[in-house]
Formats: sequence, C-alpha cells, structure tokens
Amino acid sequence: MKRKLDRKDSASVSDIEVNEKAIAALAKAGGGMSLYRKQGWRYVTVAERLHTTQQAWGFDGLMATSAVRYCLGRRTYIATVCADWLVLVWESLPENVQRIIQRDVEEAFAKDDAIRADPVASPAYRPLGDDCDRREWERVRKLWEAKP
Repeated sequence: MKRKLDRKDSASVSDIEVNEKAIAALAKAGGGMSLYRKQGWRYVTVAERLHTTQQAWGFDGLMATSAVRYCLGRRTYIATVCADWLVLVWESLPENVQRIIQRDVEEAFAKDDAIRADPVASPAYRPLGDDCDRREWERVRKLWEAKP
C-alpha cells in the first residue's frame, strides 16, 4: 500500500547536521553513499557526499565500536582492514567513541600481554590474534599514544 509522503517525512540538507570531518574522511576513502537529486526527468549524482553523525557512525558511535570489537582478536585480513579504516577516520570519530575504542584496544593489549607472558598458556588463543594481527593493533595504538 502506498502512502503520500509529506514534508515531515523527508529532510533537506539544511535540516541535517553534517559532520564535516566525517565527510572529508569518507570522501578521501572513496566510501560513503552517493546522493542524487532530480533534474528534470533524470536523477543526477550530487558531487559531495553528505552524512549526518548518525549516518556516519550509527547510533552514537555504536556501529564504529561494534566493528572494532568484532575485529579485535580475529586472525584474518579483517584486523588489517579495521586498522586501516581507524587510521583513516580516527580524527573524525566523536571523542566518546575514540575513548571507548581506546579502552577496548588497551584492555585487549593487557590481556594479550598476560597470555603471551604466561609459559603455560596455550598459543591457540590470543586476544589480539597472531603476531601479524597484533602489529596492526599496535599501529592503531599509535593514534592515541602520539597525543600529548
């Protein structure tokens, strides 16, 4: 069943709070979603990519933190992809999201260090994954270690 949309069902660009840092990071990455506007009978691509904070990071950063939590400890290419993504977007992430990600990564490092130092611990499980995965998380760790 179709229903008629009225003004309150849509938002214009001026109605949306746009996170400029997120736009720059996503445009640099070639990611994001293309917007279209109607021109006559056709739809044409809008040159800039616009995202609200919610669209960029989802539900107060929940999607960003969930992605990092999923990737922590994985022993696959996803650790590298996640590290690359974090390096790219770190400055545009909201501060509370940065703090949560930093806490989660630091906790994983503490657990990983303890397991690696334990001579009877099984090498089958490490909170940061294999050595190659840990190197990727060390690269992420530099994002906040470099800050004064």
